[in-house]
Amino acid sequence: MSDGTTTGRAVAVRILLTALGATGLIIGAFQKWAGHVTGQRVHLKALFKEIDPATSVPARFLHSAGLLMVVLGLIALAGLAFRTGWVTRVAGALGVIAAALFLVQLYRTKGHPGAGPGAWVCLGGSLVAVLASFVGTGREAVTGSDERPAGD
Repeated sequence: MSDGTTTGRAVAVRILLTALGATGLIIGAFQKWAGHVTGQRVHLKALFKEIDPATSVPARFLHSAGLLMVVLGLIALAGLAFRTGWVTRVAGALGVIAAALFLVQLYRTKGHPGAGPGAWVCLGGSLVAVLASFVGTGREAVTGSDERPAGD
């Protein structure tokens, strides 16, 4: 019979990777995203429109891309409550999409200041969260040695 150590290790790896991904999302939200502008000052519109974050009016925290990343990080952590990992997977995928949208719009802007470390940390944290959602979600396989003969 199996002692469950493989499953226990996989769950531990899932918890660790999810925590790292969520930490990346949350910490990246407060770092510089473009020029001297931090993620909590980048407006959500910067994900869809060509807005130069360095010259535009800073967003309020409730309307910022940084808040979006913090919420996605918290949702990724909450996804640990579900065995299948689908909540963490969705949160990570949305983080990847949001970071990619920001980077695309930033590089489309003329004379852009370049992406700061915060946008890249959020993207990396999102990718780690997606990876974590696939680890430790399966059931333990039953091998032939675990089966008992029909006569016992």
